[in-house]
Amino acid sequence: MDRRNFLSLLVASATLGGCANSIVGRTLVKAAETSFGSSSAFNPDYPDKLPYASLAVMTKSTPQALLILAKAEGGELHWMSSDRGVLVTRNGRLVRTVGLPENLLYTDFLKNDFFEAGHLPHAEASSVKRLVDMAPGNRYGILVESTLTRVRQEKIRIGRHEYDVMQFVEYCVAPQLSWEYANTYWVDAQGMMWRSIQHVVPGMEPVEIEVTKPFRA
Repeated sequence: MDRRNFLSLLVASATLGGCANSIVGRTLVKAAETSFGSSSAFNPDYPDKLPYASLAVMTKSTPQALLILAKAEGGELHWMSSDRGVLVTRNGRLVRTVGLPENLLYTDFLKNDFFEAGHLPHAEASSVKRLVDMAPGNRYGILVESTLTRVRQEKIRIGRHEYDVMQFVEYCVAPQLSWEYANTYWVDAQGMMWRSIQHVVPGMEPVEIEVTKPFRA
């Protein structure tokens, strides 16, 4: 996608145009009991009762928030909070954000991502490069190089459900920003990423994401 178009796409996501506006927009305030920074928490059974796919999102300094799927398009899922914050994921990876103090505007993988094939990654020694844009500031075309390491097999619980997953750690370097960080992912044998801890921009706490109700195409 042309970089000149990504911001308008995010704005469109944040306002929930078209069909998503009529279906999800009217229910967000009623259905999503929390938003970024809300002080309340939702019952673990709550996502199962909703007709929509959902994510639970938090940071170390903010409580858990429930985001509902607003749009699925081109392999990307657009998740919205009750205060219209937006997270966009691709194969579980966070590729864009709206409504955070600082935002990830654009992600362009220069070759296939580790998680692109829809199964457990196996090429641990290979490197993946991507270009990212961040706001505020003129941080465009920032190169991020990363490698992936398989850590261990384990069982995790999300709400009332348990999943057998493999834990991976992705080590990332953005030389232009002198920024080094690590993301952690929990992925099942079918390639479904159920949990992750992902950094958005330098100096900001990583975002912890759990899939409370998966999207079924």
